[in-house]
Amino acid sequence: MAHQSGQVPFDCHPRLWWGFMGVALLLFCTTVAGAAPANDEIANATVITALPFTDGPLTTTTTATTAPDDPSCAGNGHTVWYVVTPATDLSMTINTFGSDYDTTVSVYTGTPGALTQLACNDDFQSPQSRVVFQARPGTTYYIMVGSYYDSPGGSLLFQAMEAEPPPPPPQNDEIADATVITALPFTDGPLNTTGATTAPDDPSCVGNGPTVWYTFTPATDLSMIVHTFGSKYDTTVSVYTGTPGALTQLACNDDFQSLQSRVAFSAVAGTTYYIMVGSYHGSRGGRLLFWAVEPAPLEASVFGIIPHTAVCKNVSTGRQVTLSEPAPTWDCEAAGLAVSAGNTVTIQVLGTVEEVATDVGGAVTGMAPLSGSCTNVTTGQQVQFQDMLGAREVSCVAAGLVVQPGETVQMRVKGVAE
Repeated sequence: MAHQSGQVPFDCHPRLWWGFMGVALLLFCTTVAGAAPANDEIANATVITALPFTDGPLTTTTTATTAPDDPSCAGNGHTVWYVVTPATDLSMTINTFGSDYDTTVSVYTGTPGALTQLACNDDFQSPQSRVVFQARPGTTYYIMVGSYYDSPGGSLLFQAMEAEPPPPPPQNDEIADATVITALPFTDGPLNTTGATTAPDDPSCVGNGPTVWYTFTPATDLSMIVHTFGSKYDTTVSVYTGTPGALTQLACNDDFQSLQSRVAFSAVAGTTYYIMVGSYHGSRGGRLLFWAVEPAPLEASVFGIIPHTAVCKNVSTGRQVTLSEPAPTWDCEAAGLAVSAGNTVTIQVLGTVEEVATDVGGAVTGMAPLSGSCTNVTTGQQVQFQDMLGAREVSCVAAGLVVQPGETVQMRVKGVAE
């Protein structure tokens, strides 16, 4: 039986039926699955002849199949294949941005049935995927696009292009060039680690690439916290004693707070500690904020204003405490706010500019301040700190706020409890 374009096709077969009332002609119909994409099998992989290369949108990969020897990258449902053999050295990017289903992308060398995985990604950008890899001339690379585990396929937009060269490695890329922490608290960043490398003897902490290094030799015994709160990629943090090439791991963490990491350890006077920041299982680096501090209560202080009210809030739990006529320095935890490391917290204070003040501002301890603002409530002017980069003390006037004695000022800071 014919079907109209745009409708699901049917395969219908006539059957005669004999019954008490006579004979009837019945049609038994079943749906016919659409044909699999041309590049459903690795043997029929679509050849990428030049870059940039775009394929699609393929109307649907729901009819794509999974071969018994298809490898796994967060599953391997509804796979289609591409192949490229570059003539020159190049860095190559593959993505599925613009597709309408949950894709995975993986890259392999070797031969069909005996593949070695070089890269695998799921959900780089929402449910779409992206990988970057270094391609060598004359080497054949097989690229598999699948759907996440057993999820359905859909409309696929496949893109391959030459990647921009990564930036040069950071100065502390190698342990021999580790950044020296001279005093606490210490903050480094923002640091671009996308060009960082992984040395053959870099240890593993849930993977180890790309890595950067810090070192600290305390003069006295102390407790120490190291974290990456405010960074923009999936970090790991680990701490070691010993010597380069013969390190002993003391601590390792991944995902303490979202994708950022935190470790706490006791440091002994005169002992050298090596601190490695890596990315989760070799994933790409990014914008790093590195912090090293001693444990401290969640405190705030102000200068240049007479505080009237202060509000400490644990955004993660929704609880807050309000202090009336606080001293210029106050402790949010002593005031009754329960806070755990990794909680998002805000501190806000409202006060009057002092008669002899030439500047107004504030400082915090016990938190990694990430953003803030100063507002002249009397005039309506506001200055914002969208990226505080470790600044635990700020001057509202230096940031551009104009104030006069007697005017009302509000200061607010948001960050992560250390």
